[in-house]
Amino acid sequence: MKKIIKNILKEYVDKSTGKLIKDFLNNENNLFSESFVMPYGEEYVDVLIKYEIDKVNVWKASIYVPELEYEGTVYISIEKILIGNKESNNWEIGERDDIPEWVWDSLQDNISDVVRKWFSAGVDVDITF
Repeated sequence: MKKIIKNILKEYVDKSTGKLIKDFLNNENNLFSESFVMPYGEEYVDVLIKYEIDKVNVWKASIYVPELEYEGTVYISIEKILIGNKESNNWEIGERDDIPEWVWDSLQDNISDVVRKWFSAGVDVDITF
């Protein structure tokens, strides 16, 4: 009987892990901040990216890695991009192509690192605009 209950609880945890991750990430401020140098210039600009966690799909990891119990994908949508200066609080609405690719990579890494740290899950992050 103890084994049956343990298996039921384990299955419940597996199914609910995606929801737990989504709820946890949505309780963060969902605002990513970075700075970069403008092309053909020496001036640094700040960028704020507001995003929403749309969906999280996770499953048991197919390959055993001690620190990763799950793997999956976090789907996010970009709601707003602001480019400007934090100190002067001067912002303009930006577009996807206004931001260097490494900033998007940094956003994905940031979300992946949070999920890995708190949920022992290795996830990819899929961005839609």
